[in-house]
Amino acid sequence: RIQPWHEALNSLGEVQIHDVAALPDGAAGKLLLAGQGVRSWLAVALVQDGVCQGLLGFDTVRELRHFMPGKVHLFRSVAKVMAAILSRRDAEEAVRQAHLATSRERARLQAVLSAMPELVLELDTQGCFMVCHAGAALCPALVAEDRRGAPLETLLPAAGAEAVRRMLAEMARGEVAKAPAIELDLGGGERWW
Repeated sequence: RIQPWHEALNSLGEVQIHDVAALPDGAAGKLLLAGQGVRSWLAVALVQDGVCQGLLGFDTVRELRHFMPGKVHLFRSVAKVMAAILSRRDAEEAVRQAHLATSRERARLQAVLSAMPELVLELDTQGCFMVCHAGAALCPALVAEDRRGAPLETLLPAAGAEAVRRMLAEMARGEVAKAPAIELDLGGGERWW
């Protein structure tokens, strides 16, 4: 509905029509205003970032009216306040969406990190330690360099070593084996590896 006046609102900031009926037939918006019984009309632009985003309209339906400069100024002030409120609403929504996106990303990252072991030990086919990939909470004594080639039973508790041996046997038979999660007590509390 703003289209007939968009250019004038963008350039002048307002459109004032003293007598809608006196507009030439085919004039922009005449049919729309007359169809609503409007006799006089004032529209003031709602400007955001230098662009007309809408209008604040004032009309009379009983009698013709000239909008005096003081009233037009007042209406422009109201339009500026409304545009500022709408801009603030848009900015707050953008901030809310950014927080929501950050929260989703944080939750996704937390899920990924929670699913990752803190330590991955690479073993050879005999079950001897080769190399490790560790997170920040590594117990250095567990995977010290001089332990390379050590059997996994010297690295893991009996239950953990047994689970890894079962996995190695499944792999040797050509089966798909799932690496077990192993709980270790490193003195600072139990951790999963």
